[in-house]
Amino acid sequence: MTSFFPRTTIHWHLEEPAALRRFSLWIVPMAVLTGFVVRGVRAAMLANLDTSWTALGFYYGLTALLFFSALTAHVGNYPLRQWLWRVPVFASVEAATEAVASAGLIRLGREPFGTSMATWSDWSTLAWGGFAYRLLAAVVFAGLMAAIVMAVRATLLEADEVQAMEAEGDRETGQLRRESLEMAGPIERVIKR
Repeated sequence: MTSFFPRTTIHWHLEEPAALRRFSLWIVPMAVLTGFVVRGVRAAMLANLDTSWTALGFYYGLTALLFFSALTAHVGNYPLRQWLWRVPVFASVEAATEAVASAGLIRLGREPFGTSMATWSDWSTLAWGGFAYRLLAAVVFAGLMAAIVMAVRATLLEADEVQAMEAEGDRETGQLRRESLEMAGPIERVIKR
């Protein structure tokens, strides 16, 4: 009976993630907040912006930074295999939120569209254009990010394998493996695995 009831107990400490990380775990609230922020920044900047290429470049760079940062913060919490469904869902929810925010701004007469304010007839163009752009941009960005993650993981895993071989006393095999890795580039390392 003593094996079922140990004499010493173990105290478990549950570590809660920080508030921002907890928020980034939820796909819908994170995408909704991103959609409202991006559409609000768009409306504010285009309403008060001159038409210079520098200003437009700054606007597009800022909105891309906001969108890709939020996407990275969300999918960075999950393994690569879950990115296949999380990235399109995140982009779709974010684009739908932007469409709702756009409708609200059109109702208030504050949604810029070209050199004038958008009307209800422009809403579908804004909504579908935003959806296509967000989905394509998210998929391409996540694909590049996944390739980088795989290359870094492969490099780190191979370095650990070489160290393990050398620690086990198989110095010759470890040395040969290290030399072959040094000659191969990061993409070749991923392909070889």
